[in-house]
Amino acid sequence: MVAKDKKGAFKDYSPIGFLDHGVKGSPMRKAKQTTFQPLDLASGLLVEDYTETESEFKAVIEWVFEIPDDADPQFIEVKRGGVVPLTGDVIATDKNYNALAADMYPPREDRAHQCALTIKITEDGKPKKDATVWIVDPTVKRMVVNTLLNEGNAALEKFVDPDSTNPWPDPVTGGVPNRADLRSAHNAAINVVNKALTDPLPWEEVMKVLYYGQSQRNGVQMVSFLKNYFSGPFTAVIDGTDLAQSRFDKYVTDSKGTHAPTMVRPGEVMVIVVSPSAKAFRVWVIKETIKPAMTSDTIELGTAAHPPTFETDTTAK
Repeated sequence: MVAKDKKGAFKDYSPIGFLDHGVKGSPMRKAKQTTFQPLDLASGLLVEDYTETESEFKAVIEWVFEIPDDADPQFIEVKRGGVVPLTGDVIATDKNYNALAADMYPPREDRAHQCALTIKITEDGKPKKDATVWIVDPTVKRMVVNTLLNEGNAALEKFVDPDSTNPWPDPVTGGVPNRADLRSAHNAAINVVNKALTDPLPWEEVMKVLYYGQSQRNGVQMVSFLKNYFSGPFTAVIDGTDLAQSRFDKYVTDSKGTHAPTMVRPGEVMVIVVSPSAKAFRVWVIKETIKPAMTSDTIELGTAAHPPTFETDTTAK
């Protein structure tokens, strides 16, 4: 909610919770009472959690906002949705309202079948802070990453050109990828750029093309290129584009190398992690299967079980 204070300044307010009237299958249904459910900043609900009525889809939820007494609510902003002006009288906080029919609310019992997924990252034996974590579907349509793929493919074609007047060095040092890595990435590029724009592409191949497309002959320079690329063009596309995916979560790891758990339904999800440091750049692309019986899952990256998928370490010999 955006509200205007007495000085005319606008300020954003996130919902502090919602009213749960109870639905079929939940403990609150049996109790037959309205309960305030607090939310933290990592919480959220998807429209697909809601049921379909006879004539249309409706998403009904009674959000609770806390704003100063002298603030004047102006409009509601919905993430990736739009702006809805608040017209008419603002609902008074001391007025009681009857609950809607139970099937108008999200099926709360569905959360009992979700898994709390957490990513934990360790680098050089220490928790890695400020790594970016994306949790998305296992595939992405080519149209979303088409420009990035074409640019990566063009770069890789030059790297593997046998007639180049400036051939790729062999052997390589300082974390620079070798010719075999570049040939593998180029083969992946050929595969994905020949797909239709609406075709789903596996993130593993997409990330291989994007990563090695930033290759440089000097490890320090390559780390710099990777940092600028993944914080700039890559993030702009992934964060600023409608991926047409059923889930999209993004986190930045804290001082413990982790983040608040995200609720995931059973099935496959893709975990993409970008982790820059002073002398290295690491990327993980991990597919995780969430089983129906799982209530929590922690993926520890940077371990022997989950080394970086792609890595440029300038300290490497």
